[in-house]
Amino acid sequence: AFSHITGYSVDEMVGCSLHQLLADKTSRTFFNNCWHELDREGVWQGEILLQSKEGRKFPNQQNISVVKDNNGDIVHLISLFADISEQKRAADRLYRLAHFDDLTHLPNRTYLTEYLEKFAAACWGEDKQIGLLTLDLDHFKNINDSLGHPVGDAILLEVSKRFRTALKESDILIRVGGDGFAVLLEDVADSGYVAHVAASLMSTLVPVFWVEGLKLNVSVSIGICLSGQLEDDCSADEQLPATLIKHSEAAMYLAKEGGRNRYEFYTPELTDKALERVTLGVDLRQAIETEKGLEVWYQPQFLLATGDIFGVEALVRWRHPEQGLIPPDRFISLAEELGLIVALGKQVLKIACQDMVTWLQQGIALDTVAVNVSGHQIQSADFESTVYEVLNDSGLAAQHLQLEITESILMSSTDNVIAQMERLKAHGITMAIDDFGTGYSSLSYLKQLPLNKLKIDQSFVRGLPDDTNDGAIVKAIIVLSQTLNLDVIAEGIETESQQAYLQEAGCLQGQGYLKGRPMPAQALVSLLAQSQQWTKIQG
Repeated sequence: AFSHITGYSVDEMVGCSLHQLLADKTSRTFFNNCWHELDREGVWQGEILLQSKEGRKFPNQQNISVVKDNNGDIVHLISLFADISEQKRAADRLYRLAHFDDLTHLPNRTYLTEYLEKFAAACWGEDKQIGLLTLDLDHFKNINDSLGHPVGDAILLEVSKRFRTALKESDILIRVGGDGFAVLLEDVADSGYVAHVAASLMSTLVPVFWVEGLKLNVSVSIGICLSGQLEDDCSADEQLPATLIKHSEAAMYLAKEGGRNRYEFYTPELTDKALERVTLGVDLRQAIETEKGLEVWYQPQFLLATGDIFGVEALVRWRHPEQGLIPPDRFISLAEELGLIVALGKQVLKIACQDMVTWLQQGIALDTVAVNVSGHQIQSADFESTVYEVLNDSGLAAQHLQLEITESILMSSTDNVIAQMERLKAHGITMAIDDFGTGYSSLSYLKQLPLNKLKIDQSFVRGLPDDTNDGAIVKAIIVLSQTLNLDVIAEGIETESQQAYLQEAGCLQGQGYLKGRPMPAQALVSLLAQSQQWTKIQG
């Protein structure tokens, strides 16, 4: 075994010094020091770099014990050793898998956290400051959703190369995940230098990106926090990593709220709103991943002529464990910003379809449940398959589902999205334009879309019956829908006079506070229990 590992035969080694196996002078000095411990302890364990006869250097795990005679003098050494090259290579591979990003080969979030922990333990309280820059590419989700992840990955690789050109060799560039990066600056003297670095990073993205013949613009929002700012926020060194990351992210979100493509420094006066947004984002991600806290409420849709409820619109609500019920205007945009909107939309679709199946089984006479679809969802590659999967899992027939897409999203849709909508409609699903009249529809384009229904935006209904401009727009939309053979429903009906005006203008369906506000599923069941459409079936 010795000869196999070292390449030396027994004859070549007998009578020779073991020092000729040592790979370098440092190890030779280290080996000499082992004698002192052997004299004192009688045993030594450790790792030494050895060199084989052919010149191959390899790490070696040694366990040396002494054998003494009756006088206590050392007469022999017993050395057990093993070539641990493969173990070291495996450990290196595991370390790289755990600490480096597979796409860009940059250090990852785990590396960042461990670096900050070591810095805090070694330099806490000393006159030494590091700077952390958190970088997030602006609207990058749109690239992935519309052009696909291969294009997105190519851009991320180019972005990482460009960022590297703006940094010194000692600066550490990190990919924290998705379209997020971080930069660690060591021995920072003042904020002016950090601002210069941030501006340099932003400038690297100014030249356009060319990927697969496509010309793309990319920008970045940057949040900055200096460790020297955190003495008041951290009572102990172990609090530094999490606090530094949290504050730099808060500054980055502030940069996004300020218009994107800019940098912001964290200050103790950073608005509570920005800090709350970071915390809320963490809680929202947890709520979506655990499927706990998100609720689907329903608003009735009714026939203007009879008042009978024929369908409902599903609207998401979030019951926060500490803050209580949070309305959608506080978290929908946050979900889009954090890349959570697709997962959130799928969860709403699942709940709405399951509730609809339950109601139909109970004998509740509803035609459709309407579910809103975001631009990120309709542009994602697996949206169509997700809809079919949810329908199949819930057992809901396709004709009972209505998907509502805003006018502005449809006007910017690609041929692939339109083809996807055509297949969904052919499957029996109702396709509707939500908030119609608020975008800039091309009528020639509109007639090509696979639609079943238009929803008149509530901003035009609000002024009825007195506002003549609103009245003219509403009548025009109704005539347009009739010409295109589309159903039309008016949103935001709050008064009987609005209902009467719309009915006279030819609108058959409505939705609004006049018939009911959005309500939990059980409250909707109670409302429907009072209607003739259920009591007749129950009877």
